[in-house]
Amino acid sequence: MKPDKFLFWDQVHPTTSAHKLIGELAFSAVKPILVSEPSPVLGMLALGVLGAVGYAVERYKDERQVRVKILLLPVLEVLDSQSSES
Repeated sequence: MKPDKFLFWDQVHPTTSAHKLIGELAFSAVKPILVSEPSPVLGMLALGVLGAVGYAVERYKDERQVRVKILLLPVLEVLDSQSSES
């Protein structure tokens, strides 16, 4: 018995020839899709922008805290002088 001449060994198990035909049919049914990969330069640029934004936000927070302290200094001095007089 030559397995190349048959599709199944029995009612359930296909032969190597049948597997080859099924694989070729499935492969021919799948259409290749061209997918462009993102550029590493674009990724580095995005990472740089995120880093710059993070740095700017932290710097803004620090400057804002300094401004609040400078604005509150006269008030704190008055409160200190009032508490030391009491």
